[in-house]
Amino acid sequence: MCKFSPVLKQFIAILCCNLLTLSFGLISGWATINYNELQSENSTFATGPLNLEEASLVISILNVGGFLGNFAIVPISQLIGVKRTLHLLGPLLIVSTLLILYAKSVYYLYVSRFAAGFVSGAIIVGIPTLVNDISYDGVRGALNSLYDPSFNLGIIISFALGNYLSCLDQAKVQLIIPLIFMLAMFLLPESPEYWSNRNNEKRAMKSRKFYKGSIAALEKVDFIQVPNDDELENGKLNDVTDESKTNSKLTLQDFLTPQAKKAFFIAFTAFTLSFLSGTMTIVSYVTDIFVKTGSSFSAKNSSLFIAIIQISANLVLLNFVERVNRRTLYIWSSILATVSFLLLAAYCCLWIKKPEYEWMPPFCIACIVFISCMGLLPIPYIITIEIFPKKIRQTCLALAASTMWLILFVLAWIFPILLEKFGLFSCMIALAVMCSLNAVFGMFFIPETRGKSYEEIMELLS
Repeated sequence: MCKFSPVLKQFIAILCCNLLTLSFGLISGWATINYNELQSENSTFATGPLNLEEASLVISILNVGGFLGNFAIVPISQLIGVKRTLHLLGPLLIVSTLLILYAKSVYYLYVSRFAAGFVSGAIIVGIPTLVNDISYDGVRGALNSLYDPSFNLGIIISFALGNYLSCLDQAKVQLIIPLIFMLAMFLLPESPEYWSNRNNEKRAMKSRKFYKGSIAALEKVDFIQVPNDDELENGKLNDVTDESKTNSKLTLQDFLTPQAKKAFFIAFTAFTLSFLSGTMTIVSYVTDIFVKTGSSFSAKNSSLFIAIIQISANLVLLNFVERVNRRTLYIWSSILATVSFLLLAAYCCLWIKKPEYEWMPPFCIACIVFISCMGLLPIPYIITIEIFPKKIRQTCLALAASTMWLILFVLAWIFPILLEKFGLFSCMIALAVMCSLNAVFGMFFIPETRGKSYEEIMELLS
């Protein structure tokens, strides 16, 4: 790897980390593809058939684990380093899969899904932290965008396996990727930021050279600010240098700076509105939605279809995220998602189960998923990583992501109940309203961060 360019090393490192995301996608897809089978009277699973409340909790309890994982990774990564912390998550996914294989009751599935969610919550905070520690400004957005295609590739593999393998055989395949991940992570050094914060400059320089190349490349490193001659003469150091000392004790004042308060407002509102749009919930219950719309798609084929749409959007986004303004992607994605939800609502009201219109549900849901994955879902995540002051970034990212997990848990738990009580039309109208609110918020409050350095973003928020 020493002959590779620094940027290629950064991509390889984050791809290795996202093997964990790929594995989580496999485990997450298992519950979705087998959602109806777990409730079937003919279910061959050891737990026996689950009722609606149990099946909904199997889906939704993953988000409780994610909520706790957000916070658990912060103190652990500060103690042993973010790379080592990510490495330790591999065995937890193996335990999650083993609980499925040896499940005797539905409680085994609850614990399995909780453990998988815990890993996901830790990933969402841990990988962006590592990205910001090791990457150049120009590739930061692309590296942070690797999460979604990795997750959705896992979903696709899971759905494809679901067409040919039983529940238990699918789970056995899930054991492979965590083992590969654990081996690959031994090749990567801990982040230079971690060693620098512990005043181990020798290891910090070695790690810095691994990820960012020669000393000449250090002018692009965003966590060290080298003072010029005038600053040295006047005894002045850049504020960013002080702020990058993330191992110093946090105080309440750190969270009350103008930049921090504005970042809190933007991040928490964007996360809340983005996930209240319901796209992730639609994906979780896509098999049930296709059945209710009278679509000719089989349950398993509909899941595979949507997963392919997701990863296609993720790959397109990877090409656009550093070429098109983030704010523009967010606004237009929200507007087009609104239109797609309204079209699906119109179908539910006027043309449901009419053979000549049966193409509309797959088309509308594909549009909702593709468009949301192009901006509505990933942009709040990318921007949140970029706008918080460095000293409080990891803590604030955990807090912001916890909002996401709470929303996803509530929606995943109550969505099938709402479908039964109010019907698809009312639910689709409500989600269209939420998407339109995202567009309005983006127009007035979302800052543009594409290609901007940390210092420029802080100045923008001041």
